[in-house]
Amino acid sequence: MAPESLLLTAGAVVTGLIVGRLRGGRFGELRRLRVRALLLLLVGVAGAAIGTTADLERPATVVAVSLGLVIGFCLLNLRLVGMPIITLGLAMNLAPLVVDGAIPVRADALVQAGLVDEGRADTAVLDGPKRPAGPDDRLPWLGDVIPVRATGQVLSFGDLVLLVGIADTVSHFLDRRRRRVGVALDPRAEAVLASIALPEDRIAEPPVVSPAQVAGARAGSLQPPPEPLSLTVPGTIPAHDLRTPAGTIEVLDVSDVSRHPA
Repeated sequence: MAPESLLLTAGAVVTGLIVGRLRGGRFGELRRLRVRALLLLLVGVAGAAIGTTADLERPATVVAVSLGLVIGFCLLNLRLVGMPIITLGLAMNLAPLVVDGAIPVRADALVQAGLVDEGRADTAVLDGPKRPAGPDDRLPWLGDVIPVRATGQVLSFGDLVLLVGIADTVSHFLDRRRRRVGVALDPRAEAVLASIALPEDRIAEPPVVSPAQVAGARAGSLQPPPEPLSLTVPGTIPAHDLRTPAGTIEVLDVSDVSRHPA
């Protein structure tokens, strides 16, 4: 990955952090972030960087495989807000590599970005999997067509979608508790949520519902707890993730629980 590309990616990350903070997000939420198959992302990014900067015999193949690995990572983490946008941007960049065997770069865009002199754009030798666009290219509009003179780059529409997706995803990393529920929970719903949480996440201790009562809730026969439930946040609780022995449960809108008691 070229230094200019790293600069734009870093700018998207910083923009996402700023937007997430302005929306009320907290940097502490990053510690709770859980992603799958992180190795795919690391290998894919490293492969793309090598294929773009190193003098390889078939850089387009290396970059295409690397983008495929990163897309695989994104597909396994589509539950994260913004990840579908990143996936779309990567797919748009992968398409010309697969169809045309390289990333076609518009000749006049090279001149406007200050990369080559006018009259030499059609014969310019470009780094990595890129080459000047030709009449035989089937997806030239998905190649690099947008000149950015400030950074000396020519970007593709896929690059723009990718940068927006990165900023959006990062902003939501900080804002995972973005919705608060203003409806009081049914006591039975509060009891079930309290009982399935790990000790460090419980809002009451000891658990106010026994395993038998939870089993009864699934069968539709849960009775109200014998003692009043003591909450640290009376009336409402924020939407958040509950960590349980079976995994993490993401509670997006707990008002649904009160409207549809078990």
